[in-house]
Amino acid sequence: MNLRQLRALCEIVENDFKISHAAKVLYTSQPSVSRHIASLEEEVGAALFRRTDKRIIGLTDAGADILNAARRLLKEAENIKKIGQDHSDENHGELTIAASHTTARYFLPGIVTAFMARHPNVRLVIRQSDPTQVARLVNTGEVDLSLSPAGAELFPEVVMIPCHEHGRIILAPPGHPLLKVRKPSLIEVAKYPLITYSKEFPAYAQIMRVFEKAGLEPNVVLTASDIDVMKTYVECGLGVAIVASFAYDAGKDAGLRSTSLDHLIDPATVYVCLRRGGHVRSYVYDFIELVSPALKRKVVAQAVFSAKER
Repeated sequence: MNLRQLRALCEIVENDFKISHAAKVLYTSQPSVSRHIASLEEEVGAALFRRTDKRIIGLTDAGADILNAARRLLKEAENIKKIGQDHSDENHGELTIAASHTTARYFLPGIVTAFMARHPNVRLVIRQSDPTQVARLVNTGEVDLSLSPAGAELFPEVVMIPCHEHGRIILAPPGHPLLKVRKPSLIEVAKYPLITYSKEFPAYAQIMRVFEKAGLEPNVVLTASDIDVMKTYVECGLGVAIVASFAYDAGKDAGLRSTSLDHLIDPATVYVCLRRGGHVRSYVYDFIELVSPALKRKVVAQAVFSAKER
């Protein structure tokens, strides 16, 4: 039994039981993946997959149990590699982060600048996607951590640590009637066309629930995953936008004005998401502490290694 066999098993499952897709992820051929599975089944003495007409349609009971064990072994193998890297040179390496466009564009720049000044020999990679996808990247070990408002609840192997709260604001062109009201009501907000997050973002559901609870139906004319897109259409006069408070800079957003909605919408929580039981390199702990000074190494390590399986 070897790690190639275990990786083949895991990737087939991760890729909806499609061997061709797993082969692409593993940078190998489809026959090679099939051979790894055949040899693994021979070694363990049990079929791992349920098949019909030469297609894989799911896991057998034995396959499900072996998959869980394989994931643990692969995690430990990756931990061993990272521990070795830490001891060989803890000041060199790569930090891969997954985050939404909003977080990457507006929340992280100051943190990244401070981190790179402290760790100039660490290469930083930022991958942007929706909350569920960034959590999936942590779950599969493709990134070291993610910053996300939600989504990780779907993955038992991902630990969510609260790190930041922010409010919501309305963005509108200068002189807009909503800007003249100190605390606009939902009824007043609902009078105007609304621009906000795409449906795959938790913010969309949170905002819609607030209106629904008040018995109101907002006129949503545009949704987007990119706040810069929302800002552009607000400036064009298409409507007003409800966005995260940290996404507005009065100095840079000269064509926009903002007003707080803290009296209407509860603060949103952003989480640092890490893989349960995974080795966390020293500079990753440093990055997390820059995100939230309260998240000291001891606090993060306890969350990663002491949290029970959900």
